Amino acid sequence: MSLSFVSAVHHPAMLPSELARDLSIDQSVLSKILNRYYQISGGHRPRTLPPEVVAHIREVRRRVETGEATSMPQAVEMVLGTYVAPIPPASAREVMQSMAAVQTRLDEALTRLERIETTLIGIEAYVERSRAQRAARMTTDGTDAAS
Repeated sequence: MSLSFVSAVHHPAMLPSELARDLSIDQSVLSKILNRYYQISGGHRPRTLPPEVVAHIREVRRRVETGEATSMPQAVEMVLGTYVAPIPPASAREVMQSMAAVQTRLDEALTRLERIETTLIGIEAYVERSRAQRAARMTTDGTDAAS
């Protein structure tokens, strides 16, 4: 027996008014929940609610009743997997301080890299001058500068 068949038997397709009555909520409240549900899920709102949607709305109601969610929109997001819990202020401060420390270390590393670059440019110039002087000496000594 397939899961969709079991789901369909357990939660048959319903009219929104039937589901509202079954959940003991006002039809306007259910309408708002369904609007949010379909807005988040990206689907279109059919005339009758498929078993999957009925099961989700029942889960939304359960999460609000048990206090797992503080509001219907939050519960809808939780059921659909789009809910992102807010970061507590203390954690946010901690993250910001860590980011500032990382930025400071990056700035210090960049300064060190700039010094290394300046040193390498100086070494390159020294090597070029040395090659030029050696080539000039070899030419004045009478030896072939190309060899």
